[in-house]
Amino acid sequence: MSRRIMDGELRTWEVFVNTGPSGFSRPPQLVFRCTTDVSAPSRIAPFQGEPTEALAFVEAGEEPRLLGLLEEGRALS
Repeated sequence: MSRRIMDGELRTWEVFVNTGPSGFSRPPQLVFRCTTDVSAPSRIAPFQGEPTEALAFVEAGEEPRLLGLLEEGRALS
């Protein structure tokens, strides 16, 4: 499940959940991938909660909160 959001620079980002390798207890992370600017690095932000909660948040969470996590996330190199 993924969702698209738009930032203040009018770039569109795809957001999805990464739970890591199966069987590991690593907390879920939200991954942000820019679909309108290929030069923008993807970003990753930790999510406090269970993977099912992260999936529900991506699906129905408030966009301002998702944008905040996008800004707080670290760039993937």
